Amino acid sequence: MLKRAVQAFCNQTYQNKRMLLFDTSPEFPDTTINEEDVWGMWSPPAGRSIGELRNDAIDTTSADIICHFDSDDWSSPRRIEEQVALLESSGAEAVGYHEAIFWDETLVGHIEHAARFEIRGGEAVEIAAPVMDIGEAYLYYNPRPNYAIGASLAYWRSTWQRRPFPHLPIPGNRQSAGEDAEWLKGVKCVAVSSIGADVPLPGLPVNDLDPSLICSIHGQNSQAYDLALASPYFKRAAWFDDYCRAQMRLEGK
Repeated sequence: MLKRAVQAFCNQTYQNKRMLLFDTSPEFPDTTINEEDVWGMWSPPAGRSIGELRNDAIDTTSADIICHFDSDDWSSPRRIEEQVALLESSGAEAVGYHEAIFWDETLVGHIEHAARFEIRGGEAVEIAAPVMDIGEAYLYYNPRPNYAIGASLAYWRSTWQRRPFPHLPIPGNRQSAGEDAEWLKGVKCVAVSSIGADVPLPGLPVNDLDPSLICSIHGQNSQAYDLALASPYFKRAAWFDDYCRAQMRLEGK
């Protein structure tokens, strides 16, 4: 997943970019990274909250604009370019997405759409055979004003200087969750859809939409999604399954 996220950053059409990687794992995976795109790599002390890590990361940079790229998500090549343009034209302190596709990367059963046949009563009968494959797509939409998904944020460094991220440890979680929503309460944010349309209806052709961000659910997220998927903010979006599977397929799966 990290290779996928790093490659998505390196593929960005916005040219004046640098990546700062924070390694919080015991063993950093062998990942090929374009050195021209990397600002630096640092291993912070264990046990720090996500808010603290973000503050540490931003404090080491001199960039005017900060963009969040989660290590388990996919971004389209145009994402930074679009967000910088929106940030500059809107007068906002931050921009992000209030609507995005979430891809559950667990192994699930699907109906195979390719034509298959069985001989029944001397005749060939077409069947749809169940198969096991990776993933299910969900549409996330949050109607709250001034809200954007934390993994989608882009903002001025001056905004962060005025309002650093809060440290919000959660019992049982050595990191944290919810610091983005808390941070946004004091920030002027312009949030848009990452897929080009607010709350698309089931059956809307996928090729009419062009996601800028696909978030990953894989069982080891910093916050649990098993209950979140039952919330009204998440809707099953089966018409995105094939698109997400092509973009998000994990190494070795």
